[in-house]
Amino acid sequence: MYCSMVNFQFRKASALSSSITGLCRSRKTFGKVSKFSGLLSPVCQVADGHAQRLKHQITYKAYVPPCYQDHDHKNMTLKRPMSPHLTVYAPTLVAMTSIGQRITGTLLAAYALLLSGATLFLPNGIETYVSIIQSLDLSKTTIFILKLLVGLPFGFHYFNGIRYCMFNLGKWLSLKDVYATAYLTFVLTGVIVIFFAFL
Repeated sequence: MYCSMVNFQFRKASALSSSITGLCRSRKTFGKVSKFSGLLSPVCQVADGHAQRLKHQITYKAYVPPCYQDHDHKNMTLKRPMSPHLTVYAPTLVAMTSIGQRITGTLLAAYALLLSGATLFLPNGIETYVSIIQSLDLSKTTIFILKLLVGLPFGFHYFNGIRYCMFNLGKWLSLKDVYATAYLTFVLTGVIVIFFAFL
């Protein structure tokens, strides 16, 4: 139904265009009469342009839907830059403490897995392995540094975890308190780790 209406309108427009074109071809006849010449000039200009457009061949092709691409592949195909994040933003104390909390949590999980795995699969008790470490005759400085490295994740994760628990309770959320509690976390972590390293 729709195509029939379109074809009818197209034939009607073509017939009208042909009539106007024929009239414009004979406008020299009306050129002697000024009012006809003035009326026909703009109409004939439009008709001439329409006749020029009809000279071009119009071809129709079947619609082929584009191949589906997700967001990332489409951007790579169009050579669009990826959205920047870490490469353009300066590291902030808030971000670094959040990242540190995740890293130390991963280390503590690794400690727990190692200790539990050693308890299950190693043949001797922990006293045997402590004796092996003592037999290495490490210097006090080396032992102190090792204690610091082992204890640092514990201390930071503990105090920073308390800080995040207070955030979840709606406390210390102002920018001043966020930075103040971050510095306090660093101080308390250093104090507690150094204290246990000396034991």
